[in-house]
Amino acid sequence: MKAADSLRKRASRRDARHRSRGSLLFRLTVPSLAAVFVLWVGYTAFWATMYETDARRKFDESGARAAQLFAAAVAEPLWAFDKRSVETTLEGLSSWPGFAYATVHDASGLFARVPGLENGPLQGDPRPALSPSGPAPRMWAYAYFEAPISHPNQGVLGRFTVAFDQGPMEHAIWMARRNAVFAAVFGFSMLGFLLTLIARSVTKPLVDITQAVEQVAAGDLSYELPVGQALDEVRRLARALEVFRTNAGRLVDAKAEAEANRMIAELAMRDELTGLANRRAVLERFAILEGSVATCDQRRIAMIHVDLDGFKQINDTVGHKAGDHVLREVATRFSDAAGNCSLIARFGGDEFVFLIEDHESRNAPVETAEKIIGCLQAPILFEDQRLRVAASAGVAHHRFGEDVLEETLVNADIALYRAKAQGKGCAVEFDETHRQDLIQRRRASDEILDSVEHHRFVPYFQGIFEAGTQKLASVELLARWHHPQRGLLPPAEFLDVATDLKLMRLIDKQVLEQAIYTFRDLAQRGLTLPRLSVNVSVTRLIEPDFVKMLSEARDSGIEIELELLEAIFLDDPPDLLMWQLDRVRELGVRVSIDDFGTGHASVAGLIKIRPDKVKLDRQFVAPMLESERAFSLVKTLHLLCEQLDIATVAEGVETQEHARLLHSLGCQYLQGFALMRPQPAQALTALLEDLALRDVG
Repeated sequence: MKAADSLRKRASRRDARHRSRGSLLFRLTVPSLAAVFVLWVGYTAFWATMYETDARRKFDESGARAAQLFAAAVAEPLWAFDKRSVETTLEGLSSWPGFAYATVHDASGLFARVPGLENGPLQGDPRPALSPSGPAPRMWAYAYFEAPISHPNQGVLGRFTVAFDQGPMEHAIWMARRNAVFAAVFGFSMLGFLLTLIARSVTKPLVDITQAVEQVAAGDLSYELPVGQALDEVRRLARALEVFRTNAGRLVDAKAEAEANRMIAELAMRDELTGLANRRAVLERFAILEGSVATCDQRRIAMIHVDLDGFKQINDTVGHKAGDHVLREVATRFSDAAGNCSLIARFGGDEFVFLIEDHESRNAPVETAEKIIGCLQAPILFEDQRLRVAASAGVAHHRFGEDVLEETLVNADIALYRAKAQGKGCAVEFDETHRQDLIQRRRASDEILDSVEHHRFVPYFQGIFEAGTQKLASVELLARWHHPQRGLLPPAEFLDVATDLKLMRLIDKQVLEQAIYTFRDLAQRGLTLPRLSVNVSVTRLIEPDFVKMLSEARDSGIEIELELLEAIFLDDPPDLLMWQLDRVRELGVRVSIDDFGTGHASVAGLIKIRPDKVKLDRQFVAPMLESERAFSLVKTLHLLCEQLDIATVAEGVETQEHARLLHSLGCQYLQGFALMRPQPAQALTALLEDLALRDVG
């Protein structure tokens, strides 16, 4: 019986040891204490060694400094053979810690010694040979330092030697080592004790929680947290949590499940980026209204379809992160300005839909749309940049019981396109005539697409002349459309539609390639080529192949000048645009701003862009002969550019009187029908040949 009890006790103690070794407390404490011991040893050795090195260094520096100082002090008495003065000077060393003795030797041998010979004869010179630049050697209990005795006028007279006792220094080093050991023992002992307490405080609750989770997982919901230890708590806790995961469906009540379903349904009706309703919510709202209104009811609902103007440029130039920020800010402003709208939704991209129910008058939706557009006048700040977007809106009415939702959506889209065609930034109410216009617009779209495929867009050229001599300085590249039935058409006939179709990039590329081919042909004929001025959009400017195209043109001997539209990001040009402009300028390409004065560019914008030229828009230049205000405006714009060291090009020069007046103002370049109308490549060739003949003549 006693033997069995003894075996059980041994087994119990063995199991306890195994549990303790497998517990987190053991696995955290033992490595921590080992790390503390290693740190203690390293810390003690480091500080003891560092203090000893520092003490010896200071001892050597002090001895060398004393040797140099007193060698200089005894130079004059030694030259005068004044032994008493030399010994008096050397007695000042007695106050230096550890001073033993000092000697002065001249060419004949020992000249003076402190303490003197009465303290005992000097049995030779026991010091070892000293290196002038090496450390002080240490022999016996002394360290010796030597310095030459130099007279300012007589040169080296002898040498000075001083000996210091190293005993005080060695004692100080020993005391510092002892103190470092005691401090380290105390500090790291406290650290080890603290780590043990922390490990205990972490593992003890974990053990209790593990036991409780196991009991609850087994079905004992009344189990209280016990006090005790367990084996491999993390593993047991993981198993218990797995049991909870498996049985989670049986623990969730009906209320929690219903709340989850409600949240899912709500999220399905919300736009994730802006928090507004989405397209599905709009359709759901219409379905509810249709079901609650009788067929004979004349109740109407107005739909406002809003699309942002200039949003794509922000995405393309500043980035999608900026685009998302703009959409969130726009959604906030729309919510504040919506007024009586019953629902605001983001349909996708930069499109928004507003629903107005039970409006008092037919004009109320248009007024609300104009208010919504007006809330975007202030710029949107993003990472120290001021971003601008505008909006256009289309308004359509829906009569329940008569109209179809899909048709109402189409009508609102048609009205929106009409608003964009009228110059953007406005609201238009749907009219049936708009549908017919849209049909014609789609026909024009098909014709433009076909013309792009068959290369029916051709280059035309209009000269830019020096104001003083009216010599041809450069030619501006213009695009013309050779319509199969209507003949040659200006940009006004295709620009808006081609921009909506995103075809202007291809049209500009085709026209520019033909112009470059024309200039290469002119160069092969030996004609002097003017600079080619090219209008370029920001989208085209930042494309990767654009700089390569400019480089190839420059290699062919063609000088190109880029004309940027004044309304394009001149107040806050994005970093990508500025970087691309720097690359363009590195090729020697000049940059000018077209239609200056018609947009919202500021002086700060001109300073950032740093254009070589600005073109004064024709709407200011043309009426300046009859209008004093137009004349003053042109003069002011020119003076502004002159102050910024920017050349000016006046567009719309219709008469020679315009030319003389602009030249008198100081305008450097002129462009207009009075000097040269837009001409095809053949006419430009004839003009250059005629100019070449005049130069020869």
